[in-house]
Amino acid sequence: MNQELFYTEETIGYIIKCENGIKIKEKQFELLCRTPYFSEISEWRNKISEENINLSNSIQKKLFNRNNQNSFEILLSEINKYKVNELTKQYIEIIKELHSKKTLNIIEDLIHPFHAKIHTGCPICDIGEFRKQNVWFVEPSSENFNKGRLAAPPFESVSNLMDTWQKLYNQKTQNPILDSLLLYLIFEFIHPLENDNGKFGWLLLIIFSLKHQFYFENFILYPSIILNDRDHFYKLLENTINYNELNPLVYFLLNNFNKIIDEDFDFQIELKRNLF
Repeated sequence: MNQELFYTEETIGYIIKCENGIKIKEKQFELLCRTPYFSEISEWRNKISEENINLSNSIQKKLFNRNNQNSFEILLSEINKYKVNELTKQYIEIIKELHSKKTLNIIEDLIHPFHAKIHTGCPICDIGEFRKQNVWFVEPSSENFNKGRLAAPPFESVSNLMDTWQKLYNQKTQNPILDSLLLYLIFEFIHPLENDNGKFGWLLLIIFSLKHQFYFENFILYPSIILNDRDHFYKLLENTINYNELNPLVYFLLNNFNKIIDEDFDFQIELKRNLF
């Protein structure tokens, strides 16, 4: 197996229940983890096909020729006209608060203050901080366990991985479209939180787009467009994690990005839904 983008680590997984904030280990098993290898974003950018490079350049040129400077501000000024889903409203407030920060501290500025506000579903132990337990995507009792979508990196690695990721996220880039998607994917592959990695990944992608001035009117809806084809998206993620098949996944993200730039959406309808 090509080890250029990921390496495999063996560790121990635990079935854990959380009672009154206390973690109780119920069962343990061997767990195979796939940890992304990166120190610079160029290491991943260099694996991108010419087709995807050309597509990202085409998108960047298209956006450069448009006047997108005030798109997000216009959306904010018109938001009161719409009946907005409460979770969507919270996402927009987070983006509004953080998009102008020159340097983003992922824990202090985003995860710690907002995790509890956007989490839905069952209670989790490590809310507002990086996970302190291992996670997996295939049930341990399944015959496909440790063969299907392999697990995220061991929790002991998350802090160091995120230190590197945060440094890259706050750097200037000459390839904002492509780098934004690669940073989003690496965040998801690290899977730094016990839950809600998808929500925070999309928030970080949108904030990055605003910081690098390639935001456009429809971009707030981009995550929901991707998640409309959730099964295909997850299969592409799985193939990238297990087999380093990065380019089909990047093409899927870029192609959908390109499609929505000029699409005509009814925001009055779209903002009533969960964005992601």
